[in-house]
Amino acid sequence: MKFFSPTLLAVLGMAVLAASDEECTRGMLLITDTDSTALRGYDLDGTLENIQVAGSLTLAGNNGQYLQHAGTSGITLGAVDRGTEENFYADGSVSFVTTGVELHIHDGLPVIHKDEGLSLIANAAIDCARPIHLASHDNKVAVFCDGSYDAVPQLNSTVWVVDESLFGSATQSAIVYTETLQGSHHGVAVPVDDNHVMYSLALDDRINRINGVNGSPVSALPTTFQVVDYDGNVLHSLDDEIDPNASCSGFHGSSAIDNTIALACDADHGGIVVVDYNQNTAAYASRALSYPVDYTVHRTGTLVDHPKSSLIIGNFAGATMFHLMILDPAMSGTQLQESSILELEARPCKFDFEQSEGEHVLVWLANGVFRVYAIDPAWSLVAEITVLEGMESCAQGSMTPGYGQAFVTEPLTQKLYSLDLTHVDHGGSIEVAETALGFTPVSSIVSGVPVGGECSGHDGDFASAGAWVKHLSFAGATLLSALGMLF
Repeated sequence: MKFFSPTLLAVLGMAVLAASDEECTRGMLLITDTDSTALRGYDLDGTLENIQVAGSLTLAGNNGQYLQHAGTSGITLGAVDRGTEENFYADGSVSFVTTGVELHIHDGLPVIHKDEGLSLIANAAIDCARPIHLASHDNKVAVFCDGSYDAVPQLNSTVWVVDESLFGSATQSAIVYTETLQGSHHGVAVPVDDNHVMYSLALDDRINRINGVNGSPVSALPTTFQVVDYDGNVLHSLDDEIDPNASCSGFHGSSAIDNTIALACDADHGGIVVVDYNQNTAAYASRALSYPVDYTVHRTGTLVDHPKSSLIIGNFAGATMFHLMILDPAMSGTQLQESSILELEARPCKFDFEQSEGEHVLVWLANGVFRVYAIDPAWSLVAEITVLEGMESCAQGSMTPGYGQAFVTEPLTQKLYSLDLTHVDHGGSIEVAETALGFTPVSSIVSGVPVGGECSGHDGDFASAGAWVKHLSFAGATLLSALGMLF
């Protein structure tokens, strides 16, 4: 990457950077910690070496909450309090938070405003037993709360849907649907249309507390699903446990792209179930995509997607073997191919898309290695670096994807590592900066990036002055072009 000289910056560059500051953002890194209910925000438009605190918020509920994306606007998130074991998780809750960032158009140009800061969305708070998964789709967020099998009587699973267009309304709740399901299980709910939601169902033996052959409770993972409207009418069922096209044994992991939902199933099922929704006819259809041949003991349990990509990435593991897999839900045929599989030497603790373009997949391994892969037309290693020497398990460090960047938190040392990825497309290295947090991190996420206001993740679109640089696509770019000999 080429740099401005400090002298030029003092005379001309500050105007360019100021204009760029208003045009796009890399957002805010939000982190929770073990010992409090504080949600801390860090501004990612500052310097690499000195990320600045952008605000904080006290969450309701218990310490150590988990953060998830919530909604499609890019500026809201969910803080998930799973509840405490001693209370059979009945004291769980979900708080929705807005980062207060807004995108406005002035004279045809986008401008980012960050004036409001972090705040709770008062009309969307949910209290339930053991919330785990949030699924955002169709401008809504579905919350699935597992309940508790160990409680007597067991606490049932519950489903909630919030409409993000109603976030902050002073006259009505953002919660537009809720349903209590029989029994408790580790499941999922996915919004499909304005008044449709798909959710999993507990196994009959789990509902009735009939133990398995070894005397243990039957699996907490579901096999069957149904789509209902908000009046409770069943619109589509996946309840034929014999048919791989109409059930998903050992389900764990889902993804939704447009009107297609992918469900990750276990090795007994042997594949992915894809549910297609035709919005014009309001009809549903489901089909199975079988796992590649010779991988009979493998299964997928986590799926990730990106709004700018038509591909889905899933883990694909056996007992001692670790892989990632590319899934194209629109593929013809019924058999996933071995060419879609990437073999890894260690467990992938986290994998996700780089957030700005969705062109790269970021992979964090249990040995402390961070990698960047291209996935179209096939897996291709772009860059890698060892961040945590001597790391042996996923508990020792976690990774969070951002916009042209990624972050690694290390609980034991209470450190944050910031990884600059803007050079990797052209063979450049990954630059790392280290920050002391002063608390033990639990969960982190990058939010506060309005749709259309995100900075690009490519170094060819950036200038640097010791800061996280911004995408230039207006008058400032003309000035930079004229001064190209300085790059």
